[in-house]
Amino acid sequence: MDGAGTVPGLAVLVAFVLVVICIMVLVWYVHLGRYRPSDPLPTPRFTRLRLPPPHAHSLPMCPARANLRAMVQVQLTRHLFAFFPQLEGQTVEVEATDVAGVVRALEARAPGIGFYLCDERGRVRPHVNIFIGNTLIRDRRHLSDAVAAGDKVSILQALSGG
Repeated sequence: MDGAGTVPGLAVLVAFVLVVICIMVLVWYVHLGRYRPSDPLPTPRFTRLRLPPPHAHSLPMCPARANLRAMVQVQLTRHLFAFFPQLEGQTVEVEATDVAGVVRALEARAPGIGFYLCDERGRVRPHVNIFIGNTLIRDRRHLSDAVAAGDKVSILQALSGG
C-alpha cells in the first residue's frame, strides 16, 4: 500500500470525533439545566451585578453616621458622555455613603453605566479607576470606601489605541 488512502479516512475520523464531542457537550449542558431553548439569551444588565447593600462591608462604622447620606459631586471622563448623553452638560451630584452607593445612584440616572464601570460580580473593572478627592479607592471588590459630604468622586477610564 502506498498510504494515499489514509488521509481522507483520518479527516473523516477527526470530523466524526469533533461532532461527537459537540453533541456530548450539548447534552451535558442541557442536562445541567443551563440551556432551555425557550429562554431568551441573557443580556448584560446592571441589575445582575452583586453590589453590596449600603454598609454590608465588614468595617465597623459609627452608629450615628451609619444612616447619614452625603451629597457627593461625581466627575466623569468626557468619553463616557458618548455612551450616556443624559449625563452630559450637568453637574452630577448624588446622595451616597460609599462608592457602591455612588455607582447605584449613577445607574438610577443613566441605566447601563453601572455595568460599564463594574463587572457582573460588582467589582470595578480593571480599566476603571475611581478616586475620592485625589485618593484612589482601596476596595475595588466591594466598593466600601466611605464618602463624605462635599467629596468629589472622579471616575476615569483608561483609553488605549494608537
